Amino acid sequence: MKTLSAFLLFFFSAASFGQGGLLMLHGRVENNSVLLKDVTIEVVKDNEIVDEFINNKNGSYKYRFALGSIYNISFTKEGYITKTVGVIAQTPDSLITGNFFFQLDIDLFQMKEGIEEEPVFPAIANILIKDQKDGFIYDKRYVRWASEEYELLKME
Repeated sequence: MKTLSAFLLFFFSAASFGQGGLLMLHGRVENNSVLLKDVTIEVVKDNEIVDEFINNKNGSYKYRFALGSIYNISFTKEGYITKTVGVIAQTPDSLITGNFFFQLDIDLFQMKEGIEEEPVFPAIANILIKDQKDGFIYDKRYVRWASEEYELLKME
């Protein structure tokens, strides 16, 4: 019985620490190469807001995500269209540990005059981790699709 208890304790401890570590997401927020300050950045995990902060005066931001979860991070500023990015900081296929860094610069679009309500867009990008060696990458197919959706809506 002691052996079984010790095994179960070891197994569940290893599983809970299997995707330990951090992703440091950093970058700047701009509009047509002009840095934007006072952008509200909201981090959502499991459909709950876990953090909200304002970027720096120089347009930069950084945030540490714990590995092992899926997040959405939204960038909002009055007069601009909110952009959201999915951060998939887990992988079901392998155990990921360590610290990772990823630069993500966001270009916010200005709202067109006469638009009363902000249009709802899908996440503009997904960042995900596939394996320890390569770290975090863009989901290029998703980014291509989302960019096409944004362009179509900008023309309306």
